Amino acid sequence: MSLKEDNLVKWYESVISNSGIAFPGLVKGTLFIGHRGWNIWEKIRDFIDAKYKQKGIKNVSFPTFIPVAEIEREKSRLSGFNPEIYLVSRSGDEERQNFFLRPTSEILFSHYFRNILESYEDLPLLFNQWCNVFRAEKNTKAFLRTCEFHWQEAHTLHLSKEEAMEYLKFFHETYKSLVKDLLNIAFLEGEKTVNERFPGSEKTLTLEAIMPDGQALQIATSHYLSKNFTETFDVKYTSRENVVSYPHQLSAGCSTRLIGALIMSHGDDSGLVLPLSMFDVHIKFLIINGAVTEGSELHKKFSDELKGYKVEWDFSSRSFGYKIKNEEMIGTPVSVILGPSEIKSNWALVKTRLSESKVSIPMDQLISKIKETIDQYSSGLYSASQKNLESSIVECSSLEEASHEILKNRKIALVPWFDDLQNEIDFKNEKLGFGPRCIKSRIVASDTLCFYSKKPATAYVYFGRSY
Repeated sequence: MSLKEDNLVKWYESVISNSGIAFPGLVKGTLFIGHRGWNIWEKIRDFIDAKYKQKGIKNVSFPTFIPVAEIEREKSRLSGFNPEIYLVSRSGDEERQNFFLRPTSEILFSHYFRNILESYEDLPLLFNQWCNVFRAEKNTKAFLRTCEFHWQEAHTLHLSKEEAMEYLKFFHETYKSLVKDLLNIAFLEGEKTVNERFPGSEKTLTLEAIMPDGQALQIATSHYLSKNFTETFDVKYTSRENVVSYPHQLSAGCSTRLIGALIMSHGDDSGLVLPLSMFDVHIKFLIINGAVTEGSELHKKFSDELKGYKVEWDFSSRSFGYKIKNEEMIGTPVSVILGPSEIKSNWALVKTRLSESKVSIPMDQLISKIKETIDQYSSGLYSASQKNLESSIVECSSLEEASHEILKNRKIALVPWFDDLQNEIDFKNEKLGFGPRCIKSRIVASDTLCFYSKKPATAYVYFGRSY
């Protein structure tokens, strides 16, 4: 297997397949997601579902197919998706009216809302969908950019902009908690620049994780759509004053791209390294050299003492080398090695996934040592991720300096920026190989100049390469 530092792409692909997370599908850009990969997605789904249900957000399920006429209605606001759409023009041997596979569901939700919304008393409407979506990507990479992927998309309607903004903050904070507390990944957060917003959005909040190669990975977004979709699709209600009005709309989502972020952020040359919350097995007892009888006795003894932890015992006849390498590849947090000699001398070998060495522990101290290791596990992951993030950011004041740091040193540049659509279009037309990721903070009044246009800067913005 390639070393992570030498060839990140080959290492990444090897870890995904060797760990059983996923395998390439039969069509380019698709995946067979194995049980370990899907287990991660289920943990993410459970976390979000719990938060959403506490807020009164209900799950729904909508069709995959959308008539082409519907996207024509919304072409100006969804123009960014046009090159990515899959069109279906035949059914069996017959040509038929074109329809497309959903790249996102704003159109579907708009029609659903139009069917159920009548009065101001119906608001807010709060829904979420777990589904797969389709994008005709040319350059694909497992989980990070695929032609079919799984995600959740929340869509809500509100009486006022103020209420919508409260829910926008809720979605953003939910994703922050998910990524930090569950996935142990450090990230940049902020608002998207004008040209990077979701098409049809007036405000987009984003989380951006920085991968080991210095590229940013957008991992969760929340959008204030104002009345752009509700007016276009005639989603309206009768107000308290008996006036026909259009509600404010939000959308928010994250996808299986988070699985790729997890692997790239935490993995090492031996394979997966994942947060404790991602595992169905926290502790694996490896019985070697035929110590089945002795191991069975210890199994009975330790089962009660380790209640509350997810424990598994391997009594197979596979070699010690195979067993330990396999546990490292799939990322098992704690492996306990028990052979005849260890059991006879009343010691055990303990290998934690975050350490290369094995430690001999007296049997009477084994349980307390395991519990101590488990308790410290996740905090170490996040600390390492935060350290990597901080070392990736460099403050720059000129285009020359930023280009050097981003392209040569694989950094993220924090620069002063004139946040204007035309300025952003001009920058994009330069085709420099990097762009804005998100706004860190606004500049109220200052002599600071934009690193690109040299106009008065209005914000500090993170720039970098991205997936």
